[in-house]
Parts: sequence; C-alpha cells; structure tokens
Amino acid sequence: MAKTYSQKLRDPMWKAKRLQVIEARGKQCEECGSPSNLQVHHTYYEFGLEPWEYPDSALKCLCDPCHSRRHQLLDGIKLQLERIDNEDLERVLFFAMALNRPLQDRIQVTNWAQLSGVAGAFLISDYQAMKFVDDFSCVGTGLLQFLSQCAVQDAIQRTQDAD
Repeated sequence: MAKTYSQKLRDPMWKAKRLQVIEARGKQCEECGSPSNLQVHHTYYEFGLEPWEYPDSALKCLCDPCHSRRHQLLDGIKLQLERIDNEDLERVLFFAMALNRPLQDRIQVTNWAQLSGVAGAFLISDYQAMKFVDDFSCVGTGLLQFLSQCAVQDAIQRTQDAD
C-alpha cells in the first residue's frame, strides 16, 4: 500500500534531507532568521517525486510562523489569480519572474524597454515605468506589496486612458 504524504514526512530519507537543508541554511529561518521550530517548505511539487528527491533549490528552511504565513499568502495569491484574465496573468508571471532574478541583475535594469522586451509591451506611463524600476530594484519590496503597487498603477493608467 502506498504511503500517505504525512507518512513520507516521517520516512528516514525525508528526515535526512530535511536535516541537510536546515544545516545548509545555517539552522535558521530564511525569512526572519529565527532558529526555532524549523521546517522545510517545498516551493513546488512534481508528480512522482518523493519529498526527499527534490533539489535543495526547491526547498526553503522556514520557522513554523513563517511557514504558516507563506501558505496563507500562497492560498490568497491563488484565489486572486483565478479571478483575473490571461493577459493580467502574464503580467503577474513576468513580475514574479523578475523578482526571482538576483538583486544585482534587478538593479541593472535601467529602463522599461529592457523589461518590456522580455514580457511584451504594456501600456504604462514614463512615470510608472520609472516607479516600476525603483520598486523592482528595491531590496525590501515583497511580491505582494510589489504586485499591489503595480495593480494600483495599472488602475490609474486605465482610468486615464478611459478619459
């Protein structure tokens, strides 16, 4: 009989992988730095892979509160993404991909043309493009804050275009 996911997380193979990831991340939460109640979060799931078969790059060391918060945020994002059209989904994907770039690559972005060449042209003003580049290169800008700022800017532009 096949093991449940919960049973797989008690498997010695997972326990070894979990410990390896926690030690490799300095025995602290990657979000807040806490050394308490550490868990290992899978950033994606792939059919057929056992929990311990994922590359280290697909795993994050998180404390219990940060792990719970991550799942709350991901659930909220999924709920909101289901409500938008494909064009906006492409924009969100582009922004998320941009945020996944190393910081030094983000800071090198100097104009909207560099960005729009990758994801297609979006209708935004020069001011919004400059604001986007500022936000894009900011160390502390989180995905949700960043996307909400972009949504507000997009709504302003659509209102201006309608006038």
